[in-house]
Amino acid sequence: MEIGVIIFGIIALAGMFLSYKVGQLGFKLTEKEKKEDKKEEQVEKEEENKKEPDSGTALVATSDKSKNFQAEFVKALELTGAKMQKADWAKNDTIVFEYEGETFVAYTYENSCRIDMFDYGWDKVDCEQIEEFAQYRTAINSVNRVACVAVYYEISNKDDAKKYASINSQRELFFWGITKDSKDYLGCILNSFFEAKQKFVEFLGKKETMPF
Repeated sequence: MEIGVIIFGIIALAGMFLSYKVGQLGFKLTEKEKKEDKKEEQVEKEEENKKEPDSGTALVATSDKSKNFQAEFVKALELTGAKMQKADWAKNDTIVFEYEGETFVAYTYENSCRIDMFDYGWDKVDCEQIEEFAQYRTAINSVNRVACVAVYYEISNKDDAKKYASINSQRELFFWGITKDSKDYLGCILNSFFEAKQKFVEFLGKKETMPF
């Protein structure tokens, strides 16, 4: 009986010892895996850092790229026969130019191929002339249903006596750099402003516009 108890005790101790060792081994394996995972993450971060330039270099590259983009856009406009009046990168990235006798304003944006082009004040209406003003608004709505540019009015006090609404038009375009199609592309964009103006005159029943 005593021998059996002793043998049972030895087996129990051996089992406990074995469980302890297995637990230690599992703990070591888990720690090893964690270290390997951290090492892999570190390697991945180092690889990513190698691919990306530091922030100072990136800012310089972005600024130079933006200036080159604006300069290319001006060159592309000149291919259409447009004449530059002002190209001010420091103030709102504004480009003022003349095309077919009409003055246009283009706004460029840093890090973007989007350009907003405007033709300001190519007609006007006295806001106090209720009936005529209503006809203008109807004509604007009609043009915007069929034209590629957006026509809108803007009320301003040019003099103290009367309040006028100037008629403007605007179009958003995208420019990715000079290509063999740049002249035709920008020429088509610019001509769409004249087409919208002609449609406006037709809807309004006028012979010509009256610049603001």
